Amino acid sequence: MDRECELCNPRITFHDQSQFARHLRVVHATREGGSYICHYGKNNVCQKLPLEGVSDDDYETHIRRVHCVPLQQSKLAVEDPREKEFTLTR
Repeated sequence: MDRECELCNPRITFHDQSQFARHLRVVHATREGGSYICHYGKNNVCQKLPLEGVSDDDYETHIRRVHCVPLQQSKLAVEDPREKEFTLTR
């Protein structure tokens, strides 16, 4: 399933979840003191993570559960039982 980055202009289309996850990490996250802060959201703030950031592993889990779900469910941020189908690479 293709996925577009909702924040980049012009829109970038990703053909698999690992490409999209890598894009989120490189473009829409910052690393401060070993913690990752997600900026993929309205006004470059993700409402689903603490502002002080999370560990690398927790950030990967966050991407999979919140942002790498099918587009129609992404705004709901619900846990998708199919999430185990995604293999994220670093």
